[in-house]
Amino acid sequence: MRCPHCGREIVRKITKASSTPQRRYWFGCVIATLAEQFGMTKDECHEAVMYHFTHYVDDHGLDRRKSYNDLTTAEAERLHEEVRAWAAVEHQCYIAMPNEIDVAEYELN
Repeated sequence: MRCPHCGREIVRKITKASSTPQRRYWFGCVIATLAEQFGMTKDECHEAVMYHFTHYVDDHGLDRRKSYNDLTTAEAERLHEEVRAWAAVEHQCYIAMPNEIDVAEYELN
């Protein structure tokens, strides 16, 4: 692909968005487990956890967070690992691994 302005070749890394099984695991297992642990709704818990792990300050100085749907498959798996470790160490809360459950049974949020 070439830049329409300067004609230079544009090289982009091909990435894959988080998968449906990853999203099912995130909302149905990770977030559901933490929401129960913290006494929150799944929506409240998702927002809080995503902000805690993915927040950044944008170019305008505003606090923001990434959207789960914008994560690549690799980024989503790294997030899952970080959250499982954090939950275990900081909150003594065990979150099942994807291979320990039937991910297909969980609904997307």
